[in-house]
Amino acid sequence: MSSRATAAWLRAEVNGTALISPPEVLSETQLVNEETALYRSRRVNLEESISGLEQALVLVQQELAMTEPLVAKVRRVKLKFYV
Repeated sequence: MSSRATAAWLRAEVNGTALISPPEVLSETQLVNEETALYRSRRVNLEESISGLEQALVLVQQELAMTEPLVAKVRRVKLKFYV
């Protein structure tokens, strides 16, 4: 496998662009198929991770929205106590 092919595949993965194999490796069908499968697998894993993080963010935002009024209420109670 050429370093040029490896660099092209890694660049596609990092940039989230289409996987295009350099001409010098196109004759190595098994290699191209393996790299394509690996690329797709990593892409799916990344998308699943992002989705999970987005869901976690929504939950944290909901929790914060529920907690903020309680904190404000506690502050008001403490102020009344000290005044």
